[in-house]
Amino acid sequence: MEFISTLLIIALSLTPLLAEVPTLQEEIDAKKTAGRKNADPAKLADYAAGIEAIRKAKVVAGSNKKGDEAPNFTLTESKGGTLTLSEELKKGPVVLTWYRGGWCPYCNIQLAAYQRILPQIEELGAQLIAVSPELPDKSLSTKEKTNSSFPCLPI
Repeated sequence: MEFISTLLIIALSLTPLLAEVPTLQEEIDAKKTAGRKNADPAKLADYAAGIEAIRKAKVVAGSNKKGDEAPNFTLTESKGGTLTLSEELKKGPVVLTWYRGGWCPYCNIQLAAYQRILPQIEELGAQLIAVSPELPDKSLSTKEKTNSSFPCLPI
């Protein structure tokens, strides 16, 4: 009970600080709103059609969910060396995230948000690993652009 009380006190003491920082969803919504103001209506219709096609194909329903076990992998880091998931898991929990690439403004917002909460992830004894279909040089560029101190691995 003391542990829960301590967490509550910490959470309440952080509330004023958190109120000043937009949530990830607020940042994404602001980017969407700004993008739609100047967007070509035909392009918006194409995006909507693409999203609907993904919904109809039930791609999300068949994808991995939070808590699912990831397959083991070994990937080459953008600056050389390799990273193997099973080896990283021996060190403790891993938060594994996927991003489309540095060209995606929403992904950059997401990676920046992860960087902001990285100390909290590490305090819990976990590490963060991001994986992308980008080429290695692009992955390094994304890592630098988002000031990410966690691995951003190309597949």
